Amino acid sequence: MNVLDKNISELMDLMDKKEITSEEIVKIYMENIFEKELEKGVYKSLCEKESIEKAKEIDKKRKKGEKLGALAGIPIAVTEDISTKGILTEAGSKILKDYIPPFNATIIEKLLAEDAIILGKVKISEFSLEDSEYGAKCILDRGALVVIGSSGEGRDVVKLKPSYGLVSRYGIISATSSLSPLILVAKEINDLALVLNIISGYDRRDSTSVDLTQGDSPLVSLKKYNAEKTTSPVSKVKIVKELSNDNLVKDIKELGINVGKTTIETGKYILPAFKILSSAEFASITARYDGIRYGYRSNDYENREELYKNTRSEGFGKEAKKTIIFGNHVINAGQYERYYKKSQQIRSLIKDEIDKILEDGSILLLPLSDDSDENLKKGYKELGSMTGYPMLSIPYRGAENEYTELYMLSSGFDEENLVQLANEMTQGATRKPVPIVSHGGEK
Repeated sequence: MNVLDKNISELMDLMDKKEITSEEIVKIYMENIFEKELEKGVYKSLCEKESIEKAKEIDKKRKKGEKLGALAGIPIAVTEDISTKGILTEAGSKILKDYIPPFNATIIEKLLAEDAIILGKVKISEFSLEDSEYGAKCILDRGALVVIGSSGEGRDVVKLKPSYGLVSRYGIISATSSLSPLILVAKEINDLALVLNIISGYDRRDSTSVDLTQGDSPLVSLKKYNAEKTTSPVSKVKIVKELSNDNLVKDIKELGINVGKTTIETGKYILPAFKILSSAEFASITARYDGIRYGYRSNDYENREELYKNTRSEGFGKEAKKTIIFGNHVINAGQYERYYKKSQQIRSLIKDEIDKILEDGSILLLPLSDDSDENLKKGYKELGSMTGYPMLSIPYRGAENEYTELYMLSSGFDEENLVQLANEMTQGATRKPVPIVSHGGEK
């Protein structure tokens, strides 16, 4: 039995049947982490002793028949921009050198309440301003079952950006206030769904958190795909016309789903508008890092002004400095109307166009391959951030075995249909090369 190949539901079943313990699972993951040197290449902080002790506690509770959480004994990792009490949290930046939070982020509280085991903190680029694949590498090399945070690049994994406001941002060191939704990375769709169910929900400590009238979670248990059925819970999708390919259309139609094609007229404006807005927000948010309250402090100063200037000059890296300079430029009095305000207007136009595409209940599909225009591809990947809608991606290969990252976008708080479609595609498509097989069903 290869424990590292099991998903969350399978591990929970094995533990319930007393075929394996939480401690054994954690030790297997830790052995693999050290064998592949992930503690150096992927993890910023590894909580080996704490994880094993937590696993032992869970095993004792299970042995006594005490109530256990939905993720009891499951090894999970978070990125280093999520506050964890007593654990180094530097967000990839010298400006937060040696910062150890005295509290947990809301999502950490929720994970711990369900007895999940936090193996450690995964690296990111400085404030995740640049793309990094640490989260994907952690999953592919079996360094954790799910990685939660801001590291969302990488191939051959499934990734989900939840709707804006669904998951609390309290305790997350974000680069922006409205454009940095959390990203969940895993090897299986069902694992994403299980973890999202745990961490979603209203939080009064987060002003952006949405109090859903129909409950805290938008997800239900996934049903295993039945290849003999003629209809799907998802009835229609629309593929961006210039990205469409015949193999993908064929596979989707075989699921009993109607396929239409559409265009995104505002597509070429997504990336520039995103860069302007995200830079402006980053410049504003990082003004707090002054060397006085917390984080890095320069030793070279003679007055308060020099302390502030030298701390920021020494503490921020090259990309952060560029972003701050550009962000301040677009929001200053002379450029505000020309850049920032216009980008906000473009963002509204983008959202209006996407709303029009999705108004009939469709899910928008964006198959992005290595041949796709690079700027358009980067822009399309930020559609979830620009609209606040959930976005999920799965690996896909057609008849020619060409790699495609299939992005799916649905209306706000419609994670259920988004996850269900991805679940069905990984189970039912005739050409699914993906090493991701969702087992569906309830535990």
